[in-house]
Amino acid sequence: MTKAVDSSLIAVLTGDIVKSRQISHEGYDDLLYSLNNVLSYVSEQHANNAFQLMRGDSFQLIIHDPIHAFKYALLIRLALKERDDHFDCRVSIGLSDNDVIRHQIGNSTGDAFTLSGMGLDELKSRCLQVTSLDSDFNQRIDLLVDYADHQLSQFTQRQAAIVQLKLRQPELIQQQIADLLSAQRVSISRSLKTARSVSYTHLRA
Repeated sequence: MTKAVDSSLIAVLTGDIVKSRQISHEGYDDLLYSLNNVLSYVSEQHANNAFQLMRGDSFQLIIHDPIHAFKYALLIRLALKERDDHFDCRVSIGLSDNDVIRHQIGNSTGDAFTLSGMGLDELKSRCLQVTSLDSDFNQRIDLLVDYADHQLSQFTQRQAAIVQLKLRQPELIQQQIADLLSAQRVSISRSLKTARSVSYTHLRA
């Protein structure tokens, strides 16, 4: 069944697991558990957000609070890297306001879905992509995305845990994070300094 949507901007995140065939069955169960948890968390951040797992190693989300779409993409990758620093995924974000959302996400259509899917196909040397119909916006944000992707790809499990916790609960201070993760405050400080340069990218196409 098709439902009408208004003209407000939406984001579509399409992703797949990096080197999924090289992950053991036990490891893959751990990965899917973390992936399902973080996708559920993102869906809960807005009443109309939704996700679908496809073919076991890919996923798609519809985001109705698109200003947070980049943060959500980071959270997905961080959740996997926190589980195992060898786990990762590619995520492509498509932005548009001309989309038809159906009961099955995979059957939905529009520019955001097309841009997101095409962006994922084009990802070769990095794991993050943001694309809209505005070429000027795409050029402006591409360097930021490239930098964030490079930094995130080098995160350890501990760094991923620290940054993910801060993104989910920005009100936490460093000592609270250190207590929650049983970590030294100095390591929290170093990780958060990197996080600030990676995570606060807002998408306004």
